[in-house]
Amino acid sequence: MTTTATTESTTKATTTTTESTTTSTTKTTTTTTESITTSTTKATTTTESTTTSTTKATTTTESTTTSTTKATTTTESTTTSTTKATTTTTESTTTSTTKATTTTTESTTTSTTKATTTTTESTTTTTTESTTTITGYTYVVEAKDPSFYFSHDTSEFQPEELIASVTRYAVYSDGTTSENGEILDDFDAFDFGGLTPEILYTQECSEYYVSLNVADEFGTHTITEQVKAYIGVKGDANLDGMADAKDAAKLLEYAAAVGAGQDMPLYSDSDETSENLAHFLAEVNASGDADAKDAALILEYAAAIGSGEPKTWDEILGAA
Repeated sequence: MTTTATTESTTKATTTTTESTTTSTTKTTTTTTESITTSTTKATTTTESTTTSTTKATTTTESTTTSTTKATTTTESTTTSTTKATTTTTESTTTSTTKATTTTTESTTTSTTKATTTTTESTTTTTTESTTTITGYTYVVEAKDPSFYFSHDTSEFQPEELIASVTRYAVYSDGTTSENGEILDDFDAFDFGGLTPEILYTQECSEYYVSLNVADEFGTHTITEQVKAYIGVKGDANLDGMADAKDAAKLLEYAAAVGAGQDMPLYSDSDETSENLAHFLAEVNASGDADAKDAALILEYAAAIGSGEPKTWDEILGAA
């Protein structure tokens, strides 16, 4: 008996092939610069970027094994090996598309030059002042700060008491007046014509213009409404034109308030000149303060008038 054993073994080999394809397309970038002389600047930038990537991968694997055994009296061992190629194709396609960016820049420069014209006008002013004949003078008087007087004062007003300065201007025969005046620092040529506070005073008011006389080579001139004096009755603290018990009471009230540290006006807190005049008249003993001592003297003066035997202030103060 013959036994034959046959074994067929078939093995298929696997072969892998890879194809890689890369396509790259690049478009050129163009830059154009235009320089134009206008006053407009335009800048346009356009950028397009497109990328397409395609990959195909195909893999095929075949594996076949056939085994056949036949029994015979003769044993033969045959091995047949067949290898079939398995082809794997991988296609990798990469498409890259780049679109160029075109940038156009327009640069405009406008230069404008404006001509500046400067016109200079030369003005010549000629002032002709006739100085052939001076026919007179005018005077401008600057008065001092308010000056205060008692109504019973018989002394004449003095220029240095009321005048701060005097400026004299020449008057010419053609009627013109000099533009530049002469400042006078000597008041010997000035007087008030014998006026005194007693002559000028009336009970109706306390503010007075004092007429001023000036003598020069053209005669004597009177200057009016330029010099002012303030006149009142001594002891008249409330400025009603009389020195009486009301003034003494007002003064005592004021002195008590000041002694208590209060800020109280004697006459008015809104009229500085009148307030200063009231203090001047109330300070009958000239101590520098309006106080109870002045109030007592005012009462004595008022009492003498009330008794029909009035006294002068010199008598009141002399007795004090």
